[in-house]
Amino acid sequence: MEHLPMVIDRLKSVGINFVKDRKVEPYISTIQFKRYIEFKQIGDGIYQDNHNDKRFFISLPKLIEFDKFLRIIQDIKQNCNFNLFDSFLTSLYYKDQILDFAGIYSHDCDKKRLPEFKKDLEKIINAL
Repeated sequence: MEHLPMVIDRLKSVGINFVKDRKVEPYISTIQFKRYIEFKQIGDGIYQDNHNDKRFFISLPKLIEFDKFLRIIQDIKQNCNFNLFDSFLTSLYYKDQILDFAGIYSHDCDKKRLPEFKKDLEKIINAL
């Protein structure tokens, strides 16, 4: 709680506005935000963020619903010995097309295993 004012100030500095306090029942929501990034290709359909070497993007064979994505990632974490990462689903708008990616953020990522992760991910998605 002691860091909350600092977090609020930081969010305000990047353009997030806050409204007056209201009593709201607990709920689950999806957070969406726009961010411009640069990345480099480090493998077939595998990219690394130019400004954050711990963030990777894996191209997806087709768009999937967020709920399905969460189940797929959980399955991979439990069954494929990939468990030390956070994930996100993202779409990138590039010229006249939309590209879909699974994002991976990991402090201890072994880049050599990313093709294996991509293969597991594609196998599950293509079976849907």
